[in-house]
Amino acid sequence: MAPQRYDAGPIQDFPQGCLKEISTTFGKFLISNPNGTLYATSHLCSHYKAPLSKGVLAEDGRLTCPWHGACFNVQTGDIEDAPGLNGLASYTTEIENGRLVIVADPNDKTDHPRPPFCRQTTTNPHTVIILGGGGSSLACIEQLRTSHYTGHIILISSEPYLPIDRPKLSKAMNLSASAIALRSEEEMKKLDVEAFYSMRCVGVDKVGKKVTLEDGRVLRFDDLVIATGGTPFKPPIQGLNATNVHTLRTVHDANTILESSTGKNVVVMGSSFIGMEVASVLASRARSISVIGMETVPFERVLGVQIGQTMMKLHESKGVTFHMSNGVEKVVVDAVTNRATKVVLRNGAEVEVDVLVVGTGVRPATEFLKSTFELERDGSIKVDHKMAVLGENSIYAIGDVARIPYDDGTARIEHWNVAQNQGRIAAKSIAGKPPGDLPTPYFWTVQFGKSLRYCGHSENFDDVLVTGDLDALAFAAYFTENEKIKAVATLGKDPIASHCAELFRLGKMPNASYIKQGKNPLDIPLSANARGSSCMSGKSHGLSRNFAKVTGASSLQISAGLILAAAVIGYGAYRCTKRQ
Repeated sequence: MAPQRYDAGPIQDFPQGCLKEISTTFGKFLISNPNGTLYATSHLCSHYKAPLSKGVLAEDGRLTCPWHGACFNVQTGDIEDAPGLNGLASYTTEIENGRLVIVADPNDKTDHPRPPFCRQTTTNPHTVIILGGGGSSLACIEQLRTSHYTGHIILISSEPYLPIDRPKLSKAMNLSASAIALRSEEEMKKLDVEAFYSMRCVGVDKVGKKVTLEDGRVLRFDDLVIATGGTPFKPPIQGLNATNVHTLRTVHDANTILESSTGKNVVVMGSSFIGMEVASVLASRARSISVIGMETVPFERVLGVQIGQTMMKLHESKGVTFHMSNGVEKVVVDAVTNRATKVVLRNGAEVEVDVLVVGTGVRPATEFLKSTFELERDGSIKVDHKMAVLGENSIYAIGDVARIPYDDGTARIEHWNVAQNQGRIAAKSIAGKPPGDLPTPYFWTVQFGKSLRYCGHSENFDDVLVTGDLDALAFAAYFTENEKIKAVATLGKDPIASHCAELFRLGKMPNASYIKQGKNPLDIPLSANARGSSCMSGKSHGLSRNFAKVTGASSLQISAGLILAAAVIGYGAYRCTKRQ
């Protein structure tokens, strides 16, 4: 169908800094004005369909989702940061008689997959092998093709299915692999990937540039990407090999736990994110839920005591029982059925169990690399800012296995969006493109319908400044180290987490005294000037972009119209959307 013209309203309705959802006969558009130029895109995030009008717009044209931190370029609609994979639909904007007009195809209303700009060619003998079939691997593959890499891409995945949206496994659990596949079979074919599923790599020859698969095949590579993810950790405790003891990593794991827990006594060993999310999902199905944790409250190491207490109260209100400051001494197993029947705690207490879920963290899946690489104590692999393994110029590590430069040291950050963004950085490095910088780490957890969001990274915070109401589950928490804010967690306070993620990116995050004075970070403009340095290897987070072009009307035309509108209504509002 031919493009149609839609009247969006007078241009004075869209002052600088505006992020506004409008309705027309077309449907809904998102109008953004980051720097005096108007852009129109689709209005929902391509990740989980969050309303982007409630997100965060920076002066450099970067739009951040309020829910999970996906970032888009409002000029082009392109996706810039995970966890989203698709970009937004982008429409032509024009000015007619002081009104904004949008030119759009009536059938073009949804987000847009990133089209591969190239496919494999027979003239390029170069081969990239990617070990691991998770989200970071898919992000790496797509970025290779959008970076004009025309070589051979081989994917080796130990799982039997396409790359999946793994965070959903602990947040919903009753899902099929096809329902949470990040890309379809057809979409994968367009990327020209030779994929081996249900297959493991058992060895890497760095000198000969070869990998050996478990079936004996040997494949040659020019560049290798290690993205094998994590392996659930089982402590060396008696009885954890019983048939009703489960860990959660795969679709099969999630379905098995869910199906076996209905009407049963469930014990969750571990009180961090996986364990607590599982408890949240199973609470309405199981006869009882008991959580065993070594900390005084859940999430204490990551979120501190105050938020941990708040989340524990939420779970207790739903019937979850806690055994904190405790641990498992042993698991009693029936000798005939090989099923766990009781969990014996370190304080001598016993908890009846029908299903035991071990959520005590993951370890990098690098056991097969011990004889080839110098691994860190936790099994991770040190990389540089290009995601290249230290000392190697053609081997990269991404995701849960990678230990990256961060602040003045290193960190292994097990976040979904971090893994995907690392995949993109590695791909750009392989394709000979500037790798860019790792965006601000961002993660979320959903428990009993409440979404807690977290940006930044702090392993050694010495104080947590909380604003809002913990009991009402509407708060923001600022994690500080020597008065410097290193991370922010929010619940019921969108878009503070996304706004703070951008403040970190731009080097404009205030110190602790700002929060202690009762000030709100939402009042700090996301202007592109005065950028600080990235936490990653001292690199600047700033992205250089040219937003002068506006299809259908010059920026001069639109800016002139906006100046005229400013004379009438005045500027001053940094955001058009209501703060929550």
